[in-house]
Amino acid sequence: MILSNDDIKQILIGQGIVPEEEMRLAEETAGTLGKNLLDVLIEKGIIAEKYFGEVAGWYFKVPYIDLKRTQIPLEILNLVPQEIAEEYHIIVFKKEDKKVFLAMENPKDLEAIELVRKKTRSEVTSYFMTRGSFNYALGLYFQNFEKQLPSLIEKSIAAVKATGEQGAKEAPVVKILDLILTYAAAKGASDIHIDKFLGEIIVRLRIEGALFDVLKLPPKIYDPLLARIKILANLKIDEHYQPQDGRFTFSFQKEKVSVRVSILPTEEGESIETRVLSELGRPKNLEETGLSGRQLEIVQEELKKSFGLILVVGPTGSGKTTTLYNMINVLNNPRVSIETIEDPIEYTIPRLNQIQVNPKTGIDFAVGLRSILRHDPNIVMVGEIRDEETAEIVIHAALTGQLVLSTLHTQDAIGSLTRLLDLKIRPFLLSSTLNAAIAQRLVRRPCLVCIGSYQPSPLVLEAAEKEFGVSLGGRQFFHGTGCPQCGGSGFQGRIGIFEVLKFSDAIRQMIFRGEADQKILTQAKKEGMTTLFEDGLEKVDAGLTTIEEVLRVL
Repeated sequence: MILSNDDIKQILIGQGIVPEEEMRLAEETAGTLGKNLLDVLIEKGIIAEKYFGEVAGWYFKVPYIDLKRTQIPLEILNLVPQEIAEEYHIIVFKKEDKKVFLAMENPKDLEAIELVRKKTRSEVTSYFMTRGSFNYALGLYFQNFEKQLPSLIEKSIAAVKATGEQGAKEAPVVKILDLILTYAAAKGASDIHIDKFLGEIIVRLRIEGALFDVLKLPPKIYDPLLARIKILANLKIDEHYQPQDGRFTFSFQKEKVSVRVSILPTEEGESIETRVLSELGRPKNLEETGLSGRQLEIVQEELKKSFGLILVVGPTGSGKTTTLYNMINVLNNPRVSIETIEDPIEYTIPRLNQIQVNPKTGIDFAVGLRSILRHDPNIVMVGEIRDEETAEIVIHAALTGQLVLSTLHTQDAIGSLTRLLDLKIRPFLLSSTLNAAIAQRLVRRPCLVCIGSYQPSPLVLEAAEKEFGVSLGGRQFFHGTGCPQCGGSGFQGRIGIFEVLKFSDAIRQMIFRGEADQKILTQAKKEGMTTLFEDGLEKVDAGLTTIEEVLRVL
């Protein structure tokens, strides 16, 4: 059983943590968007998830437990089957003699406590956990599934061989694809690659930015598997020489997971790449992305403005779109009209008018954006500024009363100026419209269960000093040593490192005068801007990533 809205209000208003008016607005937004009240409070940055956990534990007079930092042996987790854990929102995380330790989203759920007591024949000690902890621990059940995956796949392959069933809708092929999708979602993979290499079918997953081989399939499976994916994504089954794009959805942990499909003809045959877009692994607010301190304050201040342009910049795969969606979550409420033009739409958000770029119907970023501006929006999100026409319309919208959020492919925040000038935007227009530019990268986080101190190699420290002119001597460094919960990698999850450039009056004047980027950068640093490397170093000191990761992405 999860906490009711009344429980949440009692905890937060009763302790004076959230004012009644702010709670009323959050409840109105939750009702309109069909979301849980606590999720809205966390998404909008009104309260941090961990802080709520500590306060709720105090309120219920039980300890608070963060399961992300707790090693849970599989045999202990399995004391309560996954189906019961999902139904009652409970996790058994520890056992001592005749006592089990039970994490609960609602410690008042006496029925769940009694059920666990009878099932384990043990005394139950209750703890409070947040929804984030529960979702994380639920994923651990798939350690069972991971061990069984090879044998399950083998059985399905054997069924295809034995029966000769090769149709895209036949049970064995359907089962194989379902197993691959479930495994990818359980591992938190962002992409699935299925390729034919020298007669072998290789299935690879991209996990936390890196590709891993996970399965080898016999060639006989490839054609029906490809056909199955094409059917689900509504693509042409008989087209083998043209690239095709589509999408479909499947369910995982009672959540809808969207899958974006790209089919590419190659010398060896058609290559399949799918992007897995799961809400479960996505950061729910700006703090979870990695923004903190003054950088977070600047972004929150700029989001309160009613017009102007906020840019998120970085290379492909740096998390720009996730940051845009989290900013939209902050802004989304019944009193504003938000319109987006995207390529592709990665997540569907309630009460937004989201337009998909579609060259076949003549809708590109510029055409879609012109239509949006005739639709009376307060806030506009443009997936990417790719050309001069789109840049011109974006600047016009930001000048005429809309708050515009968009992305650019540049290496740092200052680079956004050069890119927009390259797109023929005049300096006086830039100085009038730009509110902030946020550069970012994604780095892997050390596993919280096996994290420990270590000393990087002298070569790594020398590289950092040579590249960034900073001596790293005397610092304490942390990394994951590898454990069952992180699959031995030492990493679990990713976090952003950021560089937030606020366009102050002084910087606007410098842009207007056409001064060099280096001078503007010097002024920004003088005003307190933290660079990507400096933010990365702060996260290294806090044990949120490793120095090797920071150097890898910069």
